Amino acid sequence: MFAVLLPVRFKDDFDSKTVIENVNYWSCRSPFVGLQEEKMKQVVGMVVSNKMQKSVVVAVDRLFHNKVYNRYVKRTSKFMAHDEHNLCNIGDRVRLDSSRPLSKCKHWVVAEILKKARIYTPPSTPVSQNVSSSSEAPAS
Repeated sequence: MFAVLLPVRFKDDFDSKTVIENVNYWSCRSPFVGLQEEKMKQVVGMVVSNKMQKSVVVAVDRLFHNKVYNRYVKRTSKFMAHDEHNLCNIGDRVRLDSSRPLSKCKHWVVAEILKKARIYTPPSTPVSQNVSSSSEAPAS
């Protein structure tokens, strides 16, 4: 414990007073007290590429206010993220958590797949029905 001299002003007094407070060293050095770990903010984005093994590229959109034009401007950032089980596909909405650097560009991990993309599959019809229906049609 350290003794710190802090000047404190009171409304009733015209002069400043000095108060001695016992302050823990780490509490005055950091806003995070105890074992709380400092983390970056979680982000939500859309998967734009999954061509790598155990890696995806996620596009994150953000809006900021331009004071000159009084409009909101949309900016997109692309982050590489680690996908351990290769579950993400293009178009999935995912939540990213920050992590230690995994490679030169990868500092994020896919925490959760919020919404799976709907993948279009054309309807398949059996070939034998198409051939038989076309041979029966010109019977006039």
